Amino acid sequence: MTGADGITAAQVLTLIQSWRLKPTEPVACPACGTQGLAIVDQSARPYREWYATSCPGCGFKKTVAMSMGAMGG
Repeated sequence: MTGADGITAAQVLTLIQSWRLKPTEPVACPACGTQGLAIVDQSARPYREWYATSCPGCGFKKTVAMSMGAMGG
């Protein structure tokens, strides 16, 4: 599903997966490319994983959810 900003949930999930593998490395915003995308795990385990993302540079915000175990890791 693509939002009004043209960024798909799949694109955001790819960024989240990279962040989960290397949580200390900065993540680039999918909208403006600026490093420093904030990712907050807001999961309501054990059922779903929820992640809120936001960019301080351009104001991009997106929250995505997935079933537990959908990304592995």
